[in-house]
Amino acid sequence: MKKDIFRVHRIIPYLFSKLSGAGIATFLFILFMFVNTGFDMYKTVEDIFQLKLLQFFYLYGIACSLVIDLIAWLIPRLDKLGKALLYVIAGYVIFMVNGFNALTLFAGTVGAFSALIFYVGTQWSKLKSPVKYSFSIAFPLLLVVVLNIDLTVKNGWTDKRTSTSFEANFTYFNGKHEIPVVVREGETLSYSVEITNAERGGYGYSLLDENGKNIGARENINGRLKYNVTIKKTAQYRFVVEGNGLQGAIKVEWAIE
Repeated sequence: MKKDIFRVHRIIPYLFSKLSGAGIATFLFILFMFVNTGFDMYKTVEDIFQLKLLQFFYLYGIACSLVIDLIAWLIPRLDKLGKALLYVIAGYVIFMVNGFNALTLFAGTVGAFSALIFYVGTQWSKLKSPVKYSFSIAFPLLLVVVLNIDLTVKNGWTDKRTSTSFEANFTYFNGKHEIPVVVREGETLSYSVEITNAERGGYGYSLLDENGKNIGARENINGRLKYNVTIKKTAQYRFVVEGNGLQGAIKVEWAIE
């Protein structure tokens, strides 16, 4: 019984150190991204999903950290500098699987730096400090909440939808707007998108299936971009229009045949 209690007292702080390392590394990386996007919360959250940051830090990072600890246990002479080197290698390896080039070298360098922050975070959390609880418990919970909030900002937004079209006018649009449409298997969905950009805001648009996968084929008809897609599965599809500080109007038209 005493041995079991002793093991629990050792395992829990150990797990906290891994969660804390992942939390600190994730927090600093997100903070950098937030500043780099000009303090744009929507863009930062979208980048978190696109770059798969949570998978990198919480899945790959913790798994590598456990393996490195196992190596250190098998090689008692391995010091902290040796462990730090293993973290650097782990940060590079995941980006080198698809080949070696300038892009993977840059990504690997960022990964290695992030891995070192992860390692420092695991060491820092061993101190008697609220850090281990803040970054191992509070931060992940806060992150889950924030990632599930729609941070889209719309000012002066007015819209109108019919069975085959959608139009919106606005003075400011930063985020995304989704337009659902049900299409049956074997039918062809044709659509066009027009975006009026009154200022210098950015924009983008796509058609997503029920799994969030981007689909679509583009054709240029009479100088106008038009998309034609033959649907392989009956489902609700979504036109997604994104704005980055956009001012103007959106018009989406579609036909199902």
